Amino acid sequence: MLCALLVGREYSAYAGRRIAEHQGFIALISHAEGMIGRFLSSGDELWRGFDNEALERVGFLPLIKDGKDADSAFSTVKGRLSLGDEAKKKLEEFFKDFGSGYKDQEIARISALRTELETSLKTETSELEKNSRVLNALLVGGALGLIILLV
Repeated sequence: MLCALLVGREYSAYAGRRIAEHQGFIALISHAEGMIGRFLSSGDELWRGFDNEALERVGFLPLIKDGKDADSAFSTVKGRLSLGDEAKKKLEEFFKDFGSGYKDQEIARISALRTELETSLKTETSELEKNSRVLNALLVGGALGLIILLV
């Protein structure tokens, strides 16, 4: 029974990390959109003033704040991210070409990515919550069934 509860708790923690990272990247690109739109920021200035615990934890923010470009920073931490494959692919494609266009082009790309990520976050949040409830119910039910068989 204890093992079932621990597995359920770990899955819930994983789901929480995945959602937090997703929200963190949405906040990061929204911050970048604002910095480009208002101040025409580029390079290291773009990330100034942005903090997010989930992106700090995986090491992405420390890398870009230390001067590493977003593409190589993302490639470095990609394996540590809890994000889904689709979100990783979208972010990787975005960071690969990030900063290569003019202001209007970059703002349009950021806006499109933000919209896509927000849509996928809504879907993923509901799926992860549903999966977490189902997993917990199955684990507890299975543990109780095993206890009954043993008694």
